[in-house]
Amino acid sequence: MSTGENAHRVYRFGEYTLDLDREALYRADREYHLRPKAFRVLRILLENSGRLVSKAELHDSAWRKSVVTDDSLAHCIADIRRALGDSGFEMIKTVPRRGYVFDHAVIHESACPTDLPLRRDRLVYRLGAAAAVAFATVLLLLGAWRGGETPDVEGGIIEHLAAARLDVDPSSAGIDAQNEYEKGRFFFKRRGAGDIARAEASFSAALEQEPGFADAWIGLAGVYAVQVGEGHVPREEVLPLLGDATRHAIRLAPDSAEAYARRATYFYQLGKPMRAREFIDKAMALEPNDVLVLGMAAGALAHSNRIDEAIELQRRVIQGDPTSALHHHNLVWYLLAAGRYPEAAAAAEQYRALYPPGLDDKGELFADVEILQGNYEQALLRVGNMADGPARNRCLAIIHHALRQEAGAAAALQRLLDDGDEQAAIHAAEVFAHRGETDEAFRWLSGVLDSPDRDDPTRGQLRQDTLWLLSPYLIGLRSDTRWQALYSQVSEARERSRMLALADNAGVTKRE
Repeated sequence: MSTGENAHRVYRFGEYTLDLDREALYRADREYHLRPKAFRVLRILLENSGRLVSKAELHDSAWRKSVVTDDSLAHCIADIRRALGDSGFEMIKTVPRRGYVFDHAVIHESACPTDLPLRRDRLVYRLGAAAAVAFATVLLLLGAWRGGETPDVEGGIIEHLAAARLDVDPSSAGIDAQNEYEKGRFFFKRRGAGDIARAEASFSAALEQEPGFADAWIGLAGVYAVQVGEGHVPREEVLPLLGDATRHAIRLAPDSAEAYARRATYFYQLGKPMRAREFIDKAMALEPNDVLVLGMAAGALAHSNRIDEAIELQRRVIQGDPTSALHHHNLVWYLLAAGRYPEAAAAAEQYRALYPPGLDDKGELFADVEILQGNYEQALLRVGNMADGPARNRCLAIIHHALRQEAGAAAALQRLLDDGDEQAAIHAAEVFAHRGETDEAFRWLSGVLDSPDRDDPTRGQLRQDTLWLLSPYLIGLRSDTRWQALYSQVSEARERSRMLALADNAGVTKRE
């Protein structure tokens, strides 16, 4: 223990260290980001470990004289639990309607800065497509729905989970827990800016009051599936939480198709498609018309070049859940991919009526609808709402060229060509394809697939490849023999990735 003037005041508990001077949380040499209010709440709980800290006390200490609601506190507790991997509510105990207890041994000491981890920025991955979760699941389905495979059931894991029910009545949720759950469902379906975090806080608040509330565990699993699929939270943080939430969901609701579908996503993200297949098959057997299962199937059809079938299935999804903006968004995308632009425009109006700012806050989908219909002046207005980046430069390069504003078109295209990013290269190919410069379009697409770092494509690269194969800007290339060669190249890479995952499952090989 250090007692020098420069020593940092720290709390140590389990594998974690809370550095009060840096206002940072560490586990080993990794820093976990906490917002200032969440940091303050954790500090108060640690200072009072072993005793009940009331909600009023936390409000007064963390927010001082500011007016605050229980929702704000629930957000903070959810953030802390995610950082600590406390999805089972074992470290931070909830005393319903009263407060919280930090139930873990805590050591308060001083530490020399050289004994503390180096501060490192948290890495946040972004994909940029509003339908990323459905597309992430697509690879699972493309790999899983094949004949001649024998699922790896690992001793009947489904039966084991379903039999291991918690000793609770999942239908006994009180009115307060039910209200929190309904709020969570509303935010999850609305999908505006910050709504996923709000949904997480509401589902967590419901579970704090009723730990055996099966629907809230299923809702929380959906939140984690979105977070791991979209990449806005590091997967090493959220994937264990998805695993825990789906285990609880299946134990409590062994007849829920959604619970099994979320569990399938978990195993897909682990790179275990055979295990995932077992759970998606169970979900389909339980409820073949479940909207989540149908949505997964629609994505699989689209990425198998069966886009018209995907559209019809997605319409059934919307019939089952007509208020979900995300379902309407996916229908618009499939219609664009099929070249059915008037229908896409009509679907976009339905989407626009439901969509909140934040789901597609770059305006990209609405700009695509206008561009592909030839409404370039209207598209230019849509682009004005988009953030700077490759997608905006693609739209500007196409619009300015169509309006004979060649200086603006050349500048936007040059920004794409100078970017150096794979996504920018794909957007450059889209620009060339839209202009009818087929050879240049293929040159840029081939350059992406033939780059040196493509010997072993990452999961993110494979997802992105799957997306651009559906690009409506590349429809004109699909009848070219070179397109079939590119499609085969992507399919082979996807198949290699799947087979390596199967080998890992069987213990044949281990990849670094």
